[in-house]
Amino acid sequence: MWIAEAFNTALEALADAVHPERHEGVGRAKDVAAGGVLVAAIAAAVIGAAIFGPRILALLGSSG
Repeated sequence: MWIAEAFNTALEALADAVHPERHEGVGRAKDVAAGGVLVAAIAAAVIGAAIFGPRILALLGSSG
């Protein structure tokens, strides 16, 4: 996740340096990069749930 966010931040900084004023194409590139971070976060959550979900459910089931 940190890598995805770092790439997003780098792309935004580069885009702002190349074209400091508001530009539709730069805005679209920033939106796509932010969307990539969102997809990476969702994927990380799904993978984490797949790996740790059964263990957490087992722990919760055995405690009651």
